[in-house]
Amino acid sequence: MSLFSIEKSAIQDRIVRETERKLITSISRSQAFQLERLNRFPKRIKLGNRSVGWRLSELMQWVHSGGELSEQVTEGARYETE
Repeated sequence: MSLFSIEKSAIQDRIVRETERKLITSISRSQAFQLERLNRFPKRIKLGNRSVGWRLSELMQWVHSGGELSEQVTEGARYETE
């Protein structure tokens, strides 16, 4: 394994907080939590008593796989806005 590939993997596995997660995935916090409960979104990593994060590599993999949005989640979001 070259030094470049080690550095690249370290950069991609950094922890992403909520604000950046939302920019990367384009879904709301509640949608992300609902999808996580359905095992359709990367699991949160507990960072402290009141903070969580996600691995950037897992978020990017989710985005590139098409971001599996559940019909139940999108229907629930529709009812919340009405």
